[in-house]
Amino acid sequence: MIRSRAGTDLDPTVWPAFDAAALPARWRSTFLARRQAVELYVANVAVTQIEQRTGVDRRQLYRLLDHCAAPHEDGRVFGWRGLVPYARVDDYVRTARVQLSRDGTGSGAAGAFGLLLQAHPILAAWIVERVRDKRIALDQISTDLGLRTRLRGLKHVHTDFLLQCRKLGLTAADYPVDPAKPLQPA
Repeated sequence: MIRSRAGTDLDPTVWPAFDAAALPARWRSTFLARRQAVELYVANVAVTQIEQRTGVDRRQLYRLLDHCAAPHEDGRVFGWRGLVPYARVDDYVRTARVQLSRDGTGSGAAGAFGLLLQAHPILAAWIVERVRDKRIALDQISTDLGLRTRLRGLKHVHTDFLLQCRKLGLTAADYPVDPAKPLQPA
């Protein structure tokens, strides 16, 4: 019998294959313990026994099961890939209101740009259009130290981006920017 989790059947036989030998040694043992815990869970072994045999805590087991059942960008479930240490199955989503630090270092603003683009899809489309029009270019430069890259056009696109924000009526309260260049109407 196959157990279910969050309304999804957990059937490891249909999950994409994963080669644990490809992992660094320090992660491999963690992955293998997690894999054994999932296999035992699917085999209807009691959760307390799974904890004792694998060392995987029940809360972590349930989180890992959700990771395994999560959809991957390739259209399949994460499966065994969801057990890899430090693997992310979801994009970061900011939930807190953006507040800049008083010292101006920009700390505390993680995810603020994504939140801005989510709230104003027209800005996201504008950026995609600029990239498609090759207004921003990434050049590879060969030097004595090896291959380096240089980003061209970003300064002009950033200035135009701030103008787009002003046209939408956005202020520095809507998106943290350099205080020297606030989003106040020019």
